[in-house]
Amino acid sequence: MSMINSTLPIQMKVLAKSGYGHYTLLLNHKKIQTKSMIELEIGAEYLAELYMQNGGVIQFKHLSKRPNFKPFEEGLALIIAILEDKISYKKFIIQNLLDCKDIERYQILKEMLFA
Repeated sequence: MSMINSTLPIQMKVLAKSGYGHYTLLLNHKKIQTKSMIELEIGAEYLAELYMQNGGVIQFKHLSKRPNFKPFEEGLALIIAILEDKISYKKFIIQNLLDCKDIERYQILKEMLFA
């Protein structure tokens, strides 16, 4: 069994369920029929490693639901300021956590602090 893409997981979207354990997936703009022992959510996106077995059988391993990341509106400006040593990353995060009034912004800053 050889891995098709050894560096990155492949993204796929579940389009429909066609029977017990049978699904239609969108994989690189191509619809494929497959079966899964794991219940998949229709419309959800998943990440998995693809392996090719003897006989051309494709197998998905380490299947996980794709995380939903919220974009940080100050992301690019913050990265540039940190790279140019204009601000301290840690001080920026802590100060903004103390002043934060929005739950989504707080969650993003919290994840940035512990990353």
